Amino acid sequence: MPTLATPAEDGAMKLLKIALAALVLLALVFVLGAFLLPDRAGVARSVVIERAPAQVFAVVNDLSRFNEWSPWHPLDPDASYRFEGPDSGPGATMHWQGKAEVGAGTLRIVDSQAPSRVATQVAFEGFGDPADALILIEPAGAGASTVTWQFDVGLSGPTARWFGLLLPGSIGSDYDTGLARLKALLEALPAVDLSAMTVEREEVVARDVIVLSGSAPVADVDAVAVVLGELYGELLAFAAASGLEIAGAPMTFTQSLDPETWRFQAARSEGGVEGKRGDLGGSRIIK
Repeated sequence: MPTLATPAEDGAMKLLKIALAALVLLALVFVLGAFLLPDRAGVARSVVIERAPAQVFAVVNDLSRFNEWSPWHPLDPDASYRFEGPDSGPGATMHWQGKAEVGAGTLRIVDSQAPSRVATQVAFEGFGDPADALILIEPAGAGASTVTWQFDVGLSGPTARWFGLLLPGSIGSDYDTGLARLKALLEALPAVDLSAMTVEREEVVARDVIVLSGSAPVADVDAVAVVLGELYGELLAFAAASGLEIAGAPMTFTQSLDPETWRFQAARSEGGVEGKRGDLGGSRIIK
């Protein structure tokens, strides 16, 4: 004989049916509602920096300096970085690998127009299409700039579209932090007007050079002149003792530049007379 369900069993069955119906409804809302959401997400943040557009551009267009103002670098200082291509301008590429806070991915400059814009593309490991970011630099009075950092990404699939609702808060906060760091970095440097400067690329015959490393306070022009003078003097003395012929004007190669210290190499070009290769106390001859 068939058994009859008890009232308790009937109640449990009804609750199970209601729960299943609710899950189906939520799934439909999740999927169908996603198609009502935008298929792209964007964020834009701005800051006024008391430095000329050309000086701002020189920093943001140099990918080797990105971590000096990046909002993510302090989250994982031990992350690893690998650079490809030129230091600045189109083609400059940075790969990073870090902890969960920063993840892994690739940042690449795809276009830049001095002194007004730098366009980048960022691909996050494990995500779909890369995102686009754009830095716009506009004059904001004498010696000042309005810097706007924009982010735009396509959202494919329901999950990505719902996630896009969170981007203005998460990415926006990071962009605010990054722009604040950029402002502090630039305003700690001496104000330099680069607007009238023109840069030309010129192919030159390769020569050996002798170099010596040194450093001096960024803001102390006299100290820089003294250190460079001493280094050039040591280079000339070494060349004379080694039978090397010096050709061309003195050169200076920047190794690093922070708000307090300029680290550089003083260099002289060797004119092609073969001499003995002596010890220059940590300096070297570069082919």
